[in-house]
Amino acid sequence: MTKPKRWSKGVISGVPADTTDDEVKGETSAVMARRITRMVDCEIIPRSVIIAFEDELPRVVFVHLRRYRVELYVPKPIRCNKCQAFGHKTASCEAATAVCPRCSSKKHEYASCPVDKKHAKCAKCGDNYNAAYRGCIKYKTIDRALNISVKQGISYRDAVTQVKKTYTEEKTRSTSTSSDITEQMERVQGAKKATVANGTKTMKSMSVRKNADRTNDKARKRLRRKQHRRQCQRQTSQPLVIRHLHPRQAIRYEKIKCCV
Repeated sequence: MTKPKRWSKGVISGVPADTTDDEVKGETSAVMARRITRMVDCEIIPRSVIIAFEDELPRVVFVHLRRYRVELYVPKPIRCNKCQAFGHKTASCEAATAVCPRCSSKKHEYASCPVDKKHAKCAKCGDNYNAAYRGCIKYKTIDRALNISVKQGISYRDAVTQVKKTYTEEKTRSTSTSSDITEQMERVQGAKKATVANGTKTMKSMSVRKNADRTNDKARKRLRRKQHRRQCQRQTSQPLVIRHLHPRQAIRYEKIKCCV
């Protein structure tokens, strides 16, 4: 039994709101055309149009003689508001009881939930946030798998296994990097302690050297004073020294200064 061929889906933006889906389908020769709408303030606002082809996706299409660029359509994960599971909508849900998206309880609905937002519990992974939170690991896995399935042209199951494999590899890398960082931090701390100890030793040696230099300076000063006193004692027996500053100036007599 051969599997049905998958359609190549694309999306075009900027199509006027008065243009119907049948007109877009006929103008582009597509297999399917469906407009994406958005609810804003209880009002349905038309947005882009999804078009599907049996063969390869064209780069551009023309609708009413207007050129539109075709981009690859990557669907977003669909979450049921009743059972909080992915893959179907509330209209096609077969669950018997509803699940609260805030506290994941089956005894009440979201409107009558007595649990505070701070104590929320995800119904899919059990973490502390609402089931509609897009940072949930389950949502990220499905979103990434859909992206890989569309861009690489593989099945959704293979894409999910590939995503899970990459997540495990990233987790092992993060653990190895964290262990390496702790080892590096320990090495840095040990090196800092060693440098501090060496610094204290060098400071002590420098202080000892400074003290020795001070004692040596004092001894040198004492020796210079003794030598100066001896010179002064020798020069006191000699007559006064006459110094000629300039022929135009008067002769000044200066006695030799002595510290004795």
